[in-house]
Amino acid sequence: MGFIKKSKITLFLENDKYLPGSQIKGSVSLSLNKPLKAKSLKVYLIGQKIIRQRMPKFGIGGFKARNSRINEVKYIFFNQVIQLAGEEEYSNQSYSFEIKIPDDILDISKQFIQKELSADAYEFLQSAKAKEMLDWDEKDRWFVEARLSIPFKRDLKQKKEIQLIT
Repeated sequence: MGFIKKSKITLFLENDKYLPGSQIKGSVSLSLNKPLKAKSLKVYLIGQKIIRQRMPKFGIGGFKARNSRINEVKYIFFNQVIQLAGEEEYSNQSYSFEIKIPDDILDISKQFIQKELSADAYEFLQSAKAKEMLDWDEKDRWFVEARLSIPFKRDLKQKKEIQLIT
């Protein structure tokens, strides 16, 4: 009895570290059981902001740091799309791509959180005192994702994390 090979998509990147304004170069390879009708093949550059805050638990005797919990919220603040192919029948093949990272991409990240908060609240949260008092931090994560959109079925996709060097 043989195995039925699963269809998959594979994302290849030339690097995993990039500077703002540089090009992300790579390719997407499809390995399909049989030709497949799909809506589109796209590559995304995604910016995700993660905000974490440690929430202390209080009990008998006051603050218990050991049992504190962490609240985490994730926001997609940047989503650039490159369409490699449209609606067609796909087979085993590879597609090359290039995505230009905007020069001001790090400013876009900062502007996102500023839009979400009032100016005073944002200024306070950026201060060292607030980070110590509220025990919170923010972090940006960057991904490149390849996705084959298949009508009425689960999309084939693969995501890889990249680093933006400041």
